[in-house]
Amino acid sequence: MAYKNSEPPDQLKLVTAVLVENVQDWVEKLNGDQKNTINHLKVAFSQRFIKPPIIRFRSACEIFGKKQANNKSVDAYANRLRSLAKRVDIDDATLLYAFVSGLRGKLASFVLGKNPANIKSAINNQCACGADVIGGSHSE
Repeated sequence: MAYKNSEPPDQLKLVTAVLVENVQDWVEKLNGDQKNTINHLKVAFSQRFIKPPIIRFRSACEIFGKKQANNKSVDAYANRLRSLAKRVDIDDATLLYAFVSGLRGKLASFVLGKNPANIKSAINNQCACGADVIGGSHSE
């Protein structure tokens, strides 16, 4: 976390000066001993914001194991995958693959046939086809 050979007290000032919104609020609520040195702040930050590898692994497994339930809309299914994707560093192409592979019935084939560039266009493609006719419902 060194910036242009600055000393730790200056690093701490710099970091706290550039924090924004929720993270800045979080730092303000920390105990004094959690933010009195750059190393203490690093530890507190890591504990709060850096996800352990096991959590990322579980989230990735859940993304690829997730299927659209019979009683769930495509939007609800897509939103769940997007939420899981925030926990893992996953690119849009991989998320698109997971999304399409979990769609119900003939909907996956239809969406793939449209060759979507990303998950947003895949959702729009299924909407345009009248998904309720081929086994998926767009609304809850």
